[in-house]
Amino acid sequence: MRIRVRLYAILHELYGKREDEIEVPDTATVAEVLARLSSVKGRFGEFIRERSGSLIILVNGLYATMDHRLSDGDVVDILPPSSGGLDSYLPCMAYELVEESKTIDLAEIVDHARLHARTHGLGALNIYVGIVKSPIDGKDVRELRYEVHREYTLRRFSEIAKDIWREYGVGCIRIYHRIGNLVPGDIALIVVLQGRGREEVFNAMPKIVDLIKHTTGIWKLEIREDGAFWVIDGNERIESREI
Repeated sequence: MRIRVRLYAILHELYGKREDEIEVPDTATVAEVLARLSSVKGRFGEFIRERSGSLIILVNGLYATMDHRLSDGDVVDILPPSSGGLDSYLPCMAYELVEESKTIDLAEIVDHARLHARTHGLGALNIYVGIVKSPIDGKDVRELRYEVHREYTLRRFSEIAKDIWREYGVGCIRIYHRIGNLVPGDIALIVVLQGRGREEVFNAMPKIVDLIKHTTGIWKLEIREDGAFWVIDGNERIESREI
């Protein structure tokens, strides 16, 4: 399949043009595209290899993680670290809205954390996992339906991650929120914080989880044995008449 790659600022200067069409395997991920670009001879390839962890990747205008699978005709924007220097400090900052049909690989998250421990001195890892629960208020939960405003939520994920970095100095921040229809026992949210010491990641976790739950465009419809309820502001439940 073919995808279009667009390059910005210093990247297009090093590459020699602002965009290019490249052929990739049908199952290619963002990481595989970067690996291919890193093999380009000269300063461009060196830049990609040395700063792959601080590049910002958009697929069709939306933030994408390294394991995002591409489709034929996708437009991949590759942005270098900003002039402010934040992204060059963070070895990894990723956020993704994960469709219900996809799984989140905790083993892969730990493997990435081990790499950052070896290369960036980030020896403390704190992982929050939110799981759909039942019962609630003594009533069995049959399903949770997540509705999302994608563009706003992904922008908020980025803002939240940068705010947490500024306040706590955490070196690696990854947010994965499932969307769609989930059932009790399904993982709904994973937040990964990695830093040089345990104090920064322990202190930052309650703050970032609260911000994700209360300041993003994600809404939850709780389907229970006694009806369906929109969950508002954490604990308030308003009965839905659409179910």
